[in-house]
Amino acid sequence: MIVETCVALQAKSHIVFILRSLKNVMRLYEQSDNADCDQQKLQTFILDLHRQITELERCAAKVVITEANKKIMKKMEMHFKSLISHLNNTDYSAKGWEDVAGLVLQHLYRLDLLAISTKPDPSL
Repeated sequence: MIVETCVALQAKSHIVFILRSLKNVMRLYEQSDNADCDQQKLQTFILDLHRQITELERCAAKVVITEANKKIMKKMEMHFKSLISHLNNTDYSAKGWEDVAGLVLQHLYRLDLLAISTKPDPSL
């Protein structure tokens, strides 16, 4: 029973982490109106993010966030603020977006690995 509880807590923490990460990516790309990229692909990406966020919010609604999770989320917020600051400092140039897009892609790969490694929790 203790192992099942730990696995459940881990799965819930993973869901919250993935949700918060995707929300931060969404917030970042909401500022992409003048990004030098294929706007149709960008809109498809934003719609996919929105759908995933909506679905994860239903799961995360039951999750109580721990103090440890709050600290991790705070660090994540600071990281994404630094990406926004980088875009600001580069005047939202193509190079600035290229830098940020590369980091976001790395984050999305890692989130995918985290989601794959998360054990299903029937209570969600």
